[in-house]
Amino acid sequence: MNPDSSDSPASRDPRLARHRPPVRTSLATSQNDILSHDFVRTVSGLVRATIQDYHNRTEKEKLQKQKEATERMLKRAKGHPNFPSTIEYYQRARENEDADLARIDRALDEQKSTRQQLERELKSKLPSSASEATIKKLESEVREAKAETSQLREQNQSLEHMLKKYNDRFLILEKALNEHVSTQTKQHRDINQRVDHLQASYNADTLSSKFGLEVNELKQDQKTINGRLDQLWDSHKNYSASLENAKKLEAQLETISATKDHGIEPLQKRLDEISKRLSASDVVRRRSTSVDNSASQYEFEEIKGRLGALEHNSATRSKVQHIENMFDELKNLQSAKDDLLLSVTEDLQDKMAKAADKSIIVWNEIAHLSNGLKSLREENPAVQQVATVSASLEQAKKTLASVKVGMHSLETRYNNLSTEHVVKNMVVAMQEMYPNVSQLTDQISRLKGAIEKELPPLLAKTDELDQSLKSHVNSALEDKAIQLKELNRLRHDHSSLCESLGPLWKGYNSLEQLPTKEVLEKLQTSLNSLDEKITGFTSSFDTQLKTKADNDVIMEHVAIERDALTSRINDIASELNELISNVAEVRSANTSSLDMATSHGTDIASVQEVLRKVEGSATNKYQLLCKQIDEIWEALEAMEASSSEEPAPRLKKGKRSTSLEDQLQTPKQESPASDRAAMVNIANTSPALALRQQKKKKRPHPSSIMNEERQLESPRSCSTPDESTPRTDETPGSKKKKKKKRKLTDTTPITID
Repeated sequence: MNPDSSDSPASRDPRLARHRPPVRTSLATSQNDILSHDFVRTVSGLVRATIQDYHNRTEKEKLQKQKEATERMLKRAKGHPNFPSTIEYYQRARENEDADLARIDRALDEQKSTRQQLERELKSKLPSSASEATIKKLESEVREAKAETSQLREQNQSLEHMLKKYNDRFLILEKALNEHVSTQTKQHRDINQRVDHLQASYNADTLSSKFGLEVNELKQDQKTINGRLDQLWDSHKNYSASLENAKKLEAQLETISATKDHGIEPLQKRLDEISKRLSASDVVRRRSTSVDNSASQYEFEEIKGRLGALEHNSATRSKVQHIENMFDELKNLQSAKDDLLLSVTEDLQDKMAKAADKSIIVWNEIAHLSNGLKSLREENPAVQQVATVSASLEQAKKTLASVKVGMHSLETRYNNLSTEHVVKNMVVAMQEMYPNVSQLTDQISRLKGAIEKELPPLLAKTDELDQSLKSHVNSALEDKAIQLKELNRLRHDHSSLCESLGPLWKGYNSLEQLPTKEVLEKLQTSLNSLDEKITGFTSSFDTQLKTKADNDVIMEHVAIERDALTSRINDIASELNELISNVAEVRSANTSSLDMATSHGTDIASVQEVLRKVEGSATNKYQLLCKQIDEIWEALEAMEASSSEEPAPRLKKGKRSTSLEDQLQTPKQESPASDRAAMVNIANTSPALALRQQKKKKRPHPSSIMNEERQLESPRSCSTPDESTPRTDETPGSKKKKKKKRKLTDTTPITID
């Protein structure tokens, strides 16, 4: 680490972490580096001592178990004095184990002394009392912050409730205004359309005098409605301007959010004092009136004179206007107060949420570090090697147990056999089964060398882990110091706001006294008159809306009929497209069956004659139907011209009303008596329709009835004769070219009866 580098490591002392130290010289930085190195060395030495202590303890436990096992085997061997070599072997093993245990005990004592010395050094280097004091102080500050946050949350809830109320009121008023404006614009548009339609109909046909008077009345209504709409637009503009002023006031009130309630309380107190004074003055006046009536009459005349002089005085009027402006400003302040409180509470909530998120992040990092340390301890290769060594030792124990079983069996055999040859073979087997002491010592030396090789990287890894842990702890302390700085900054901002708002409230409290009761009564009378004018205006507007509602209903019925007609026209157009596709299919089928048609020439000629006859009859029927439809529309126009009770919008040629359709469609479902009554009604309204209905009864063929209904329901059939009727300039030869051919589904010859 360079002593000249500007980025010095953060101190572990929380007192130094809260306030950053000034720029240090190179000597100071080098001293701090030396101290930090000593601290790291002591920590790493302590870690190493604890690890070594752990290894020695485990080794001691294993040796104690081995010693117990050797003692048991020695006792068994002493019970059989015929095997002196085994007794000597177990005695040597016990002596070796005792020496190892003594060595491990000495190592444990040394490690204990070194660990105690390192702990004392760490205690001397870490100032515990100062850190405890700072921790207690921080805990108290955190408790205070939690209490403040709980209070702020309660205030936020109350303010949110109030804001919801005011927002609901504001939304209701805004919706009502928007609906009012939309209804006015819609009515204006509908009236303009109606006037244009009426003017067109007036220019086309001569109207009656009654209808002309009605049109003039509608024009006058339109003018009045236009004037009222202009007034409404002006009021809407004024409302938008007042909204802009409210936004400006919100921006101004952001600076006086902390002391919102302190400014309203003195006003309420003043109003209570004024009401008490007024009540006291009323009591005094009543008493004075009961004492002396003559003096009161004189005073009353005097007051009348003063009031007359005050009415002609411009100064009093200006004061009254000033008081009205003050009331308006107070109302605006009351409405803007809640918005200001909401913005302040939202800012506080955001800051508290950020602080909570940061604390959660710190705790997550600490948990992550602890998990990492656990995983490193688990993944430590030294521990794994110890585990492998223990596993190998357990396997050796198992083999020893099997050897014990073999020895026992050999002992039994030896006791049963008393020959020297068997004894020699048993000794050879024992030497083969048990290795020499030299081999065991070689294996132990190899294991020690492997452990000594793998311990240095483990210690280096522990040093790295210690450094990373130190850096994480320093970062956590820095985050804590940043949070404390933010809290201090918020408190400083709060105090500065209170100081800046102090003169404002002093100036507000030092205003003039509120107006007297007489001025308030005058204001109340003027407000009552304005309220009466507004109620009169709304009542007249409601009556106009009621009269226009009937016209809207008529227009809706007409629109419904128009939509029904357009849907039917679209259906007929789709059916025509299907017919065209069918004709195309028939043509394709005819082109494929030309060979068959040549073989049946006589049959085709007879069919063509039949088709000519059908086409001639169809054209005659179509012309008759067109004439009847023209007569119907003439009759309808005459009826519309004669009906002067309710002016309805004119229907264009090519459309018909749904009432006539209902009259035409109802006879299919009713009895004969109702059928006759329906025919009488149709004959009264339009004789041409009655004739056509009688013709339908005479011709009950379903295909012709469906064609007639389609022709009646589709106004396009009259307006576009190219699709259904033959043109006048076409010759019979051209008709022959466009003959319909029968669709041939079979390849068999056609037989004509």
